[in-house]
Amino acid sequence: MSITMQDVLKLSALKGCQILAGQSALQKTVASVSVLEYSKPTIVQSEIYQHIRFSNDEIVLTAFANVRDDVAAQCRNIETLAAAGEIGIILFYVGIIIPEVDPAVIDLANRLNFLIVMMPKNAPELTYSSVISEILFSVYNDQITNPNFSSEIVEKVSKMPKSRRNLNTVLRLLSDQLKVSLALVDARKNLVCVENWPRTNQINWLDWMGDNQPDLSEVSFYQDKLGSSEEWQLAILKEQGQMTQLIHQRILETVRIALNLWGEDVSRDSPTAQLISAIMQARYQRAMQLAKQCHLNIHNFTTLLILNGRAVSMWSQRDIRQFAADIEPFIGPCLCEYYHDDIVVITTTKNAVSDEREALQQHLESYRSSSR
Repeated sequence: MSITMQDVLKLSALKGCQILAGQSALQKTVASVSVLEYSKPTIVQSEIYQHIRFSNDEIVLTAFANVRDDVAAQCRNIETLAAAGEIGIILFYVGIIIPEVDPAVIDLANRLNFLIVMMPKNAPELTYSSVISEILFSVYNDQITNPNFSSEIVEKVSKMPKSRRNLNTVLRLLSDQLKVSLALVDARKNLVCVENWPRTNQINWLDWMGDNQPDLSEVSFYQDKLGSSEEWQLAILKEQGQMTQLIHQRILETVRIALNLWGEDVSRDSPTAQLISAIMQARYQRAMQLAKQCHLNIHNFTTLLILNGRAVSMWSQRDIRQFAADIEPFIGPCLCEYYHDDIVVITTTKNAVSDEREALQQHLESYRSSSR
């Protein structure tokens, strides 16, 4: 069982509200609430949105205060939120801040299946806090009463747009719902998916999963092998309170199912894949942030190789991992990920490529001509 928008509209704090658009979104599950405070579409807003990892089970509260007279800006906000996967908005203070909801806004929301719920008009006594607290209290009670969340999360992700049907989304939903940090590591000890709770938390996962494990006296930490070949490891860190055995097993069950469904596409959105993308796009500040998240020093990167061609564009993630393992004897430890349809390799060993150039060239040619 889970809380849907249909259930939310029955709460006391939303008494008298009216559905203006997106009626079909009422069956979507709600797990979190956010506030759209800065609704003016600017470069600043775009920069903020680039760093937010939106959830597909979130409802947004807003009054469109700083775009009250700009219908086009209101529409752009709806387009942005819908594209990010938000369920819809609960609109406050209509008749006080904005006089009416423009028909263009309603028409756009209906086309995008984006829910607009209008709180009672001309009601200055309404507060965001009453709505937020009652929704989150209902969500919390549901999670405590119904801990069997595995099938719900997998089903939810399965219904998302293709770009969001991946392990990163699964880990994000688990992290948000259970307030835990999660890291999925492949056989080469590469961080493939990471979701920290809270998002600003800095965790050196390689220390936690290695021999330099920090103090465990005040946290719960688990490390489990996953997959039929046990090529994956999942680390779970809960810093406040204890995790029950049932919750632990449910997390493992959820990630195992997700690996079977979306494991082949796992590294397309991994931290290292994002890092390589930032480097290729010359986004230096973003690359520095991602390198820090991966516990890498970007100044140690020495050589960049690009392997292209139709054959490599069809490689699975297992092919890429095998390729990285095969070339490591020639060039030492490296990053190896997709960038668009090419394979990008970044080395961290000085002169590694020049020292083994001939042998490496032969190896690369054999891979380029192979369909794997």
